[in-house]
Amino acid sequence: MRYILTAVFILITANLFAQQFKEPKFSFVYINYNDSSVKARIYNTSKKSVFAFNSKTYYWYSHNNIHHSQGMYDGKILNGPYSVYNRQNNLTCKGYFRNGIKSGKWYYWREDGTLIKTEMMRGGVLNGNSKYYNEKGVLYLKTRYRKGLKHGAEISYADSKRIKSKYKKGKLIVKEVKEKGSNTEIKSERNKNEKKDSEKKSKREKAKSQEKTDSPHKKINPFSKKEKISK
Repeated sequence: MRYILTAVFILITANLFAQQFKEPKFSFVYINYNDSSVKARIYNTSKKSVFAFNSKTYYWYSHNNIHHSQGMYDGKILNGPYSVYNRQNNLTCKGYFRNGIKSGKWYYWREDGTLIKTEMMRGGVLNGNSKYYNEKGVLYLKTRYRKGLKHGAEISYADSKRIKSKYKKGKLIVKEVKEKGSNTEIKSERNKNEKKDSEKKSKREKAKSQEKTDSPHKKINPFSKKEKISK
């Protein structure tokens, strides 16, 4: 009996130690290039733990390098924060990966530290607000994406003009150019396809109206009203 209890105790102790020193699910990798360095969080296993869709681009780690490919991966997939630094140890890129796919807000900087752009990603494509900055770090374009296509309002600044546009599923619908500080509209453009659709709709409505006007008699249902019977 004593030997049995001793064996059970040893097994329990070994199991506890094994759990305590179990390899964590994630870890950080540090990669040094000639002009930059990368810090990324990865899955510790290279097994196919994430299903790969053919339409998505996946980022993964193998042989001390970050790789990317569409529809598949062949290494430890990136999952978590991702940062790129230049030689001066200044950030040039910062974002987040979810199961190997770009997700959330991404930042990009120039070598001098000025902001280039910020983009919202979802499922590996642009989705949400994106902002772009000139060499002085001043905002010159603000737009919005949905599923990788421009969708919604876009505002850009050029010289003394403020250009406001509207997109729908990647197609330009309206474009207005205004002088800075003025409410006077200078130019308005409508998408040709939208304009054609509007004209076709107007013609159909006119044709229907004309048909009603040209018909000499109205069809009356003789059974629509009951005849009055005089007593």
